[in-house]
Amino acid sequence: MKFDFLRPAIVAAVGILAVASSSSAQENFPSKPITILVGFSAGSSTDVASRLLADSMGEILGERVLVENRPGAASNVATQAVAEADADGYTLLMGTVANTINTGLKRDVSFDFPGDFTPVSTVGAVPMILVARADLGVSTIDELLAKMKESDDPLLYGSAGVGTAPHLSAELFASSTGTQVTHVPYKGSGDAVRDLAAGRIDFVFAPQSSALSAISEGSIVPLASSLLKRSSKLPDTPTVDETAVKGFDTSVWFGLVAPAGTPETVIAKLNDAVQKALASETVSKGFANSGIEKLGGTPAELAEYINTEVSNWAKVAEDANITVE
Repeated sequence: MKFDFLRPAIVAAVGILAVASSSSAQENFPSKPITILVGFSAGSSTDVASRLLADSMGEILGERVLVENRPGAASNVATQAVAEADADGYTLLMGTVANTINTGLKRDVSFDFPGDFTPVSTVGAVPMILVARADLGVSTIDELLAKMKESDDPLLYGSAGVGTAPHLSAELFASSTGTQVTHVPYKGSGDAVRDLAAGRIDFVFAPQSSALSAISEGSIVPLASSLLKRSSKLPDTPTVDETAVKGFDTSVWFGLVAPAGTPETVIAKLNDAVQKALASETVSKGFANSGIEKLGGTPAELAEYINTEVSNWAKVAEDANITVE
């Protein structure tokens, strides 16, 4: 056929144009709205943090950053959607501790959380507070441990459900202190805290945001915070690390991730926007008012943290013989 000799040159030219177009798109990023998917309902700590961050990032990037709630299957519905999205930086996931727990528990999903996502930045964390019912007669973690060891029957602890961070935190605490406990799963931490206040169970590791109201009312007693540093909302409450289990560090954390293969230049722009947003007065005040501890950091730091969390939670689940359907 005529002009066949031109085909290699045409193919090469098309390739060059495609690369140039891709490079231009990265340089102009973002040129349309960005969507952050959240795997939990509106009003959750993850949702609140995402919306505060999105508003500030939108101002910094000069494009709208939207938040879309896709709750379901322990956050796997949202995670699956982002795993299947284009790797262009316009569809992101607010990853959480649930993703690393799900990976460690080997839930039946078609994606690999560490492998199918590119970290952008850690965003924040909500400490879990070890709280006891007011009429249990304990005011410190040592008194709780004494009660656990002297009781004829294991104490009852509530959680947000099987395989959740509150569940595994309590199991880690029990195994680390050599105590026996009985798990009472609920559909959420709010339900567990309400039953704790009513005296139906003995203690809970509850996200701070779910426990503060009942603590202020005096219906439950805060004994310790799950982070390595004390909660800014409960500065007089010691940490588990300080009082009972050295190195104990669990929380409801969240961090922004993108589909694997998202260009490094796009990740860098997103990370820069996150750091600037976290440093802003609006986000700082919003996080503080909601009991969220600011974090931030590099993509590499979040990647390392994710891998550590997956390994740690898998061990806790294995040691406690926790399985999920």
